[in-house]
Amino acid sequence: MASRNEPYISHGGASVFESAPAASVKSSADTTAVALAATVKPTATSTSIKPKPKSDVVVHQKLDNWMLMIRQERIAMMKGPKITIYIGTVAISNIPKRAAMAVSKTLNHFFTDNRQSSRFDFEAGLLTQKAVRALLVHWLQETSDIFEAHEVPLQGSFTRDMAVLRAARYLGMEPYTKSMLNYYTNYMRTTVPTPREIGCVEAMRTPWKDPVWTALINRLARLRHTGQIEDPEKFSRLLIKHPDVAYYMDRTDEYLKNRAAEKRQRYQGYVPQKCDSTTGQAEEITPMEAVMMWVRSFEPIPPLF
Repeated sequence: MASRNEPYISHGGASVFESAPAASVKSSADTTAVALAATVKPTATSTSIKPKPKSDVVVHQKLDNWMLMIRQERIAMMKGPKITIYIGTVAISNIPKRAAMAVSKTLNHFFTDNRQSSRFDFEAGLLTQKAVRALLVHWLQETSDIFEAHEVPLQGSFTRDMAVLRAARYLGMEPYTKSMLNYYTNYMRTTVPTPREIGCVEAMRTPWKDPVWTALINRLARLRHTGQIEDPEKFSRLLIKHPDVAYYMDRTDEYLKNRAAEKRQRYQGYVPQKCDSTTGQAEEITPMEAVMMWVRSFEPIPPLF
């Protein structure tokens, strides 16, 4: 037996410390792997995958009457592409494009000329976000799935209602706010507006004909002309804060004075007469009858602006 210090010597056999000779023939597993690699096609890379086309945003929709549509038509209008309305940087999204084009004259004209667009912009501060959302989101959703659609209801406060009326005029949706408009027009004609209401109507008026604004000016001018303002000094201080109200009131006062002068000239030096139904001849009437004829001939003040 060899000692520990003597090296181990192999006698013809392969040593366990020597590496085995390389195989000259490939194993069956390697052959199978090569065959599979030849038959499997390479997969497509991420650069070769084409992106899916975007959904169609083109809508062919005429201006229609939302309240005359049947329920199924209104439900169908709520489907399809969506649009976003921007008021400056404030966005009102998820508005059905087809329904918006059916109820809004402004949006219908724009998206008819710009069919690929899904965005409409208003100037910052022109409208309020809640007013636009009340018309094109809440009201459309509320009336789309009921038997019979109704007009836009009152929003619960004077300020919100004025904002909705303004938005409806800019969007071309006046047919759906007729009841609200008539309510506030009659309100202005029959009441004494508060300072807060005067400021709100002035802020929410539109450059073109605004019935609520006209009714407010005519009412205030008539109250001042007939001396029905409780505190004239306080009212004068209020007008300093609202120069537009003061300007149009002065114009209305001038119109009232000119019309009164014309009526006085018309009846000055005139002998009132009436035709006798039996004889067919004219006869004089009393001053009281002349006054009653003048009262019955009263004409309402036409809009001045």
